[in-house]
Amino acid sequence: MLALAGNAPARTASRGAYRSVRSTSRRKASCELSADTVESLHAFVERLVPDPADAADIAQQALLVACSEQRVSRIGNVDAWLRCIARHLIVDHFRAGNRYSSVELRDALADSEPVLRTRPDLPLAIRESRERLFSLLNDATGQLCLVHQIALLLAEVYGHCDKHSAAVLQMSVPCYKLVLHRARSAVRASRPEPAHPTGWLGVTCHLSRAQLVALRRELLEGLVT
Repeated sequence: MLALAGNAPARTASRGAYRSVRSTSRRKASCELSADTVESLHAFVERLVPDPADAADIAQQALLVACSEQRVSRIGNVDAWLRCIARHLIVDHFRAGNRYSSVELRDALADSEPVLRTRPDLPLAIRESRERLFSLLNDATGQLCLVHQIALLLAEVYGHCDKHSAAVLQMSVPCYKLVLHRARSAVRASRPEPAHPTGWLGVTCHLSRAQLVALRRELLEGLVT
C-alpha cells in the first residue's frame, strides 16, 4: 500500500479539453504536446489521485507549468518531465488536504512505477549486506584491544558523546578520552596494537573481559539489525 493524503476540493475539468495544449503567454514561446503525451500524463495522475476531478485538475496544472517553460523544446524525455512536474503538484495537493487514505498498489501502477515494487530478493540482499558490514567492522577493529574497539564504535560509529561512552565503559570521562585518543592513534598507524594489562597508563575499566566481549558484539550487531 502506498500512503497518500486524502482528497482536497478541486476544480472539475473535462479531459477532452486537454488533449492538445498551447501556451498563450506573450512573454514565452508557445508549445504543443501530442495527444498521446497528454493522455499518458492524465493516466499517470489518475493512478495516484483517487478523485477524478482532482486528477484532471492536477494534470492540467502540470501541462500549464510545462508549457510556461521556455526550455520545453530542449527537453529530451517530455513524458518523464511531465510526470516529475505532476508528482510535485500531487504532493502539494495532498499536503494541503491534510488527510490520509490509501491507494492500492495495483499491477498497472507497479508496472509503471517499478520503484514502488519490492524486489523479490530484497530480504536476502539485506542479510548479505548486513553480514558484509559486520565482517568489515570486525576486521577494522579486530586488531585493537577490546576497550579501544568499543571506544571507537561508541564514538565514531554510534556518535555518542564522551560522557555517555564513559558511562557505558564504567570509567571516568578523562580516562575514556585517553582511551579514545590512543585507539584513534592505533587506527591511524595501521598496525596491530600490543596487549596491555588492566589499568595501563592509569586507565581503569570496571567491566570484565567477558562483559567487554559481550558489549562489543552487541554494538556490532546493533549496526546490522
